[in-house]
Amino acid sequence: MIIVNIFGGIGNQLFQYAAGRQLAEKHRTDLKLDIDNYKTDNRRQYSLHYFNIKENFCTAGDKAIINGKTTWQKLSNKAGLSSRKIYTERGPGFNKNIIGAGDNVYLDGYWQSERYFKPIEKIIRAECRVKELPSAINKDFADKIGSVNAVSIHVRRGDFVTNKETNAYHGVCSIDYYQQAIGQMIAMIKDPYFFVFSDDIEWTKVNILTGIHTVEYIDHNTGVDFEDLRLMYLCKHHIIANSSFSWWGAWLNDSTDKKVIAPVKWFQSQSVTSDIVPENWIKI
Repeated sequence: MIIVNIFGGIGNQLFQYAAGRQLAEKHRTDLKLDIDNYKTDNRRQYSLHYFNIKENFCTAGDKAIINGKTTWQKLSNKAGLSSRKIYTERGPGFNKNIIGAGDNVYLDGYWQSERYFKPIEKIIRAECRVKELPSAINKDFADKIGSVNAVSIHVRRGDFVTNKETNAYHGVCSIDYYQQAIGQMIAMIKDPYFFVFSDDIEWTKVNILTGIHTVEYIDHNTGVDFEDLRLMYLCKHHIIANSSFSWWGAWLNDSTDKKVIAPVKWFQSQSVTSDIVPENWIKI
């Protein structure tokens, strides 16, 4: 049994699921999801039920087994046979010890690197796609995206701007970053058609892509983030923010010809390193 702690928004949840799924697949065991965080977190909601995942929730008894609190586990501990393993992520960056972890472990972290699940990439691409049928307006946008050389642009603001601590850690991608990325995308591909996604769409309309006519702003999916995510990964190319949400919007596009532009500086602090951006993505 592998238990993974699920918390945060859709992008974080997908990373957590994918890391746990790889480990469960390796050991041919059950993956169970701990979603207790959403009992107290009113800012986010559990969203993995919108995807093609193997959804199996853990119980208090399951967590007790990992924590060594059952009678059998206590006896095993005394005999030196304890299998208790709780892996808590200490910071960003790939940790190879997770890939080598055994069965009966609890994963608590963000696990933001495709290296955690690269061995089962095909499985993750299949299971982490939206299973819900699109609404009528999203079906229309999906059809349009399929008919043009669509480029998704994600502008993450929200708490990255308004929350002082979050801003100090993450920062936000600058207007200059987006201008450079848009210019580079125009130079690389023919007839790009931009689709802009943001949690601050009005700011984006004023500051991003002004003067460019082949652009649409996706502003109708309030409260249904999975619809935006699906429209993103249906695009042919991507300009992403330092956001796990747009990371998945780009990664789930399985085209080998896609161009993905990502910020070279994922975190505000230069002392923080990570393995988030895949090597074949363009970094600005």
